[in-house]
Amino acid sequence: PRGAPPAARGVVNAPDAVVLFWDIDGTLLTTARAGVFALEAALAEIGGTAADLQSLQTAGLTDAEVAALSLRTCGHPDDEAAVLSFLRTYERNLGDPQVGPNPTLGPIETPPFYAVRLYPGDIAASTGLLTDADAHVQGKAGPIRGLFAVGNDMHSIMRGAYPGPGVTLGPALVFAYAASKAAAQDLSTSRAQLGQVPRGAT
Repeated sequence: PRGAPPAARGVVNAPDAVVLFWDIDGTLLTTARAGVFALEAALAEIGGTAADLQSLQTAGLTDAEVAALSLRTCGHPDDEAAVLSFLRTYERNLGDPQVGPNPTLGPIETPPFYAVRLYPGDIAASTGLLTDADAHVQGKAGPIRGLFAVGNDMHSIMRGAYPGPGVTLGPALVFAYAASKAAAQDLSTSRAQLGQVPRGAT
């Protein structure tokens, strides 16, 4: 029954915490350096330069700044036209060069097939998963245990409006912090109910 200790609901052991992180726009935080390989391929295509950019520091830079830095690193001009051309080449190299005419779109040939209807909308204004103040995802019967959502996956607190830049970053940081504290408390509570550790210990 709802509210009973985990053991009464058929849970025999407190589960280990499993945390999956995405960045704010929904992609995984690691891409196995695919972007760097695309930068190197773009440089080779544009200037015939075989470059090793694995140690290139790009944290906090925009795409245009990364492009300019890559060009300068290899002694190429980094004016606006050169950066724009480099970016187009870089984006093409993010796909599969064996696929054409668009290397980022391959044929869909093997079933089963699924479709999702997409709707355009302002950034940070779209609906998402309904959560509480601790970022617990809400189901029909209340919070879904162990499931949290933040960032663009969370129902926007802006109620359909986009007030300005940073409106995704602020709520994402705040609710990620709240979710991490709630997740730690949930795990501690579950273990305490099973007698594994004193309540409140982490």
